[in-house]
Amino acid sequence: MISRVAEHCFWLHRYIERAENTARLLQVNFAFVLDARVPEHEQWWPLLRALGEDERFTAAGRVPTDIDAERVQAFLTWEPENCGALVNSVRQARENAHAIRETISLEMWEATNTLWLWLTGGDARRLYDRDRYAFYESVKQGCQRFHGLSYTTVSYDDPFDFMRLGALIERADQTVRMLDTTFLRAETGASAPDTPLWLATLRSCSAMESYFKRARVPVSGLNVTEFLLFDLAFPRAVAHCLQRSDHFLRRIEAGAAGRQASATVEALLGTLRGTPPARFLDGDVHAELDRLLVGLARVTDEIVLAYFPGAPVAAGVEGSSVDA
Repeated sequence: MISRVAEHCFWLHRYIERAENTARLLQVNFAFVLDARVPEHEQWWPLLRALGEDERFTAAGRVPTDIDAERVQAFLTWEPENCGALVNSVRQARENAHAIRETISLEMWEATNTLWLWLTGGDARRLYDRDRYAFYESVKQGCQRFHGLSYTTVSYDDPFDFMRLGALIERADQTVRMLDTTFLRAETGASAPDTPLWLATLRSCSAMESYFKRARVPVSGLNVTEFLLFDLAFPRAVAHCLQRSDHFLRRIEAGAAGRQASATVEALLGTLRGTPPARFLDGDVHAELDRLLVGLARVTDEIVLAYFPGAPVAAGVEGSSVDA
């Protein structure tokens, strides 16, 4: 398997995962803020933080107090200059899929291309204007269809391993960001009482049903954080994503550089396992979560160095496209 194919496999799934996550967060926040009696900028600024787009949003002179729901949603959905916008994530996914058309299945290509054509056509814009919640649901379903096809229409060999690796690292990163933003909201009192806030966090990670079936404990910051960080069975929990990432890294491991990425993942897992949830929350939560984000970015850089020669390091935000 040549490195360029591996690179496109990795970023194809990472961008689809990012698009689905963005749509889910926008959908949940859109519904959540209807009942939140707080200033509008306090409702939407944390979402920019969760997606790592706060600095890009303010780069053009915007400030948090200027934020309103329509501007943030437009920026995170349609903004051409925002590489993290939903439409750009789907575009990058399509470009990566097109570059490895002979590697992925016909069904996977059709799912990606159909989502892109719909998103850039009039029907999507009209649905966005008419029924925002339904628009985000349609994007989610398009991404979920792609993920389902990737499990059922390709062989589980090297390309599949890189696809899953990209999705898992992106998923872990987004879960950590969501938790960090929720703690920020709780600290600023933007969404008191806390229970609705943590319920929204579970919904943002598609974790509501799994949490109540597995945890069977009251909704609180401690319990939700424990579930989303440490649970090994839930697919969006950070520990699960790291454990599965380690599995796929071992399957594709090649030389010392490849082993370094695996070692970094193992170190992150070791940190989680060695930190009881209560002690985690007793310390500087933001610093702990930031260390996880830095560690995940390091894993991405090490994968790039090991398997994608010539690709830029620290590409975790914009990633690869056919022009890379």
